[in-house]
Amino acid sequence: MKCKRCGSYAINHNSYGRDGSDPDLCDVCYWRKRAERYFDLLKDCHKIFPGNSGNGDLSRMQRTWADVTKVVKEGE
Repeated sequence: MKCKRCGSYAINHNSYGRDGSDPDLCDVCYWRKRAERYFDLLKDCHKIFPGNSGNGDLSRMQRTWADVTKVVKEGE
């Protein structure tokens, strides 16, 4: 089976911390997909709170990030 993203045959469903999901992605694309998702969410959080004028903004951003990562983990 080839990776649907890059064409690689390096698909190891039970290795490198994979949980068996995304069976059509190679190991690199599997982790790249997750990293891209978190990076996009982090960029969105930064757009919501562009400046850090004090601890209030930082704690609000941390709470938002915690909520976002919880949603992503539930959706995987």
